[in-house]
Amino acid sequence: MDGVAADERMLSQREIDALLSSLALGAPEAQRPKQDSLRPYDFRSPARFSKEQMRTLKLVFEDFARQISSLLSVLLRCGVKARFVHLEQSTGRDVIGMLDTERTSMVNILRLAPLPGRALLIMGVELVCILVERVLGGRSTTPVDKAREITNIELALMEVVMRHVNRGLETAWSKVVEVKAVLESSTVDLEMVQGALGDEIIFVAMVEIHVENASGMLTFLMPLSLLHPIAPALRPHLIMTHEQEEEGDEHDRALVVNQLQRAPVPVSVTLGTAQLTFRDLLGLEPGDVIPLDRGADEDLTVSVSGREKFCCRPGLIGKKLAVSITGVIDED
Repeated sequence: MDGVAADERMLSQREIDALLSSLALGAPEAQRPKQDSLRPYDFRSPARFSKEQMRTLKLVFEDFARQISSLLSVLLRCGVKARFVHLEQSTGRDVIGMLDTERTSMVNILRLAPLPGRALLIMGVELVCILVERVLGGRSTTPVDKAREITNIELALMEVVMRHVNRGLETAWSKVVEVKAVLESSTVDLEMVQGALGDEIIFVAMVEIHVENASGMLTFLMPLSLLHPIAPALRPHLIMTHEQEEEGDEHDRALVVNQLQRAPVPVSVTLGTAQLTFRDLLGLEPGDVIPLDRGADEDLTVSVSGREKFCCRPGLIGKKLAVSITGVIDED
């Protein structure tokens, strides 16, 4: 009996298979691990700068705008205001599409030694005409024919402007790396730009320049190959630290200047000189007259701390002797 009961409690192979099938049907499907979505890799543009690096470049060109505002104001003897407008990274093909090929532009090829490669600085005909007019002493009030060509004479005159622009670039970049900006050549051939850029990643910085009531755009193009060696140095906090140090230096300089402005300085006026023999010197008495080496109608000399600095004419203010400054003595 016990053996029969044990056999009845045992499941047949068919029952086992049916039970396993029912368990499989009722069990939830095992979750498959999610596959990471694939991102396309652009072999033509394999590397792009991070947001932090782009922010550093933005700070550099904001400083560049401030630098050329001051430099061009001195050169052109009028108010110049430069304003940073835009920065982006793109491909050479897209940059060509951004340029206005219908208008003549001046393309300046720059070398930023010791960085490899070349950078391009492009100015439209409007900006070139404005700057040339001011360099020649004009008022830049004549409307510019945007369709006209830029002449070789204007390209030559713009070299003066480019020297000041290069100084601004060197100062702005000095917070990241010391560079020497050199103008290699200037042209009006935009097709040359297309050949120079290719399909490489290009960094485009745009600065708007206002000269009195006129304005124009300056476009700066830098290939990735030029900036790649200094990519690790493109960190915003380095520039900010440098600016804070400069602010501290300016504060210290202002304190020194303030102290110097209140310091007493000995000033004397020389009426003239004469040479006497020792015998004449011993024989001097009240009432004697000594002829000086300076004529009655000649200017006198003002000395500051013993150094001759100014020419002057003698006179009176009330009951006191005084001098009127007539010129500055060239120490050379």
